[in-house]
Parts: sequence; C-alpha cells; structure tokens
Amino acid sequence: MKSLAPSAFSTNIGTLGTACAPTRTEITVSLKQFICYISAGIFILVGSLFCSIMIATLLMKVAGADQEHRPSDMKSNTTFKDVKRVDEAKAELEEIVHYLRNPEVFLVGPPGTGKTMLARAVATEADVTFLRM
Repeated sequence: MKSLAPSAFSTNIGTLGTACAPTRTEITVSLKQFICYISAGIFILVGSLFCSIMIATLLMKVAGADQEHRPSDMKSNTTFKDVKRVDEAKAELEEIVHYLRNPEVFLVGPPGTGKTMLARAVATEADVTFLRM
C-alpha cells in the first residue's frame, strides 16, 4: 500500500497526478505579503504621480507657460475733450466716471418717503449687498 502523506524527500513537481491521487496546489498569501503588495502598489502609484507632475512642470517651463502674464501699463492720454460728435454718449459716460470716482450716494427726504425701499431695490437690481447705516 502506498502512503499518501508527503515525505521530506519526495516531491511531485512536474507530475500531473492520477485520478485517484490528483496533484493539489494551494496558493496562500499571508497578511504580511498582502500588506507588502498593497504598500508597493501605493509606492509605485505615488512615484508615477510625482514623476508625471515633474514632467508636466518641466514641459511648461520649456514652453514658457509658467510665466505670469500681466497687462502692460497702458497710460492713455485720450480724454473726453478729444472725443467729437457723440455728445450724448459722452455725457452719460462722464456721469459714470464721476460716480466711479465718488461712489457715495445719499438719499435725502423726510421719513416715510421710501428711501430705504428704493435703496434695497437698487441693491437687489445691482446684485450687491445692501448696507444700512
């Protein structure tokens, strides 16, 4: 009778086994091996991400895309006195310039005339915050 227990000197590597005694292969991965594989994968992922960021930065420097684009200081000497034949548009724009230079607006009148309601309506239409003092 043949013993089915493995001996220290016999191996069945390369054998297919028989119908009565098939060759069984069991692959086991311990928790330590699993953690090692996961940490190696994370290390490779982080390393490849770092390399791709470095390559993208290098390509941007070579292409000149990392330079700041600032508008050139364009000081114009053109004034409203130089503009001719559009008096109505010029007058409206002068009002806008005056408001931009002095943005304070005061509504004056006796109580109950709707100053606050008018100011809230203007703030809502302009999509700005209404500040009450």
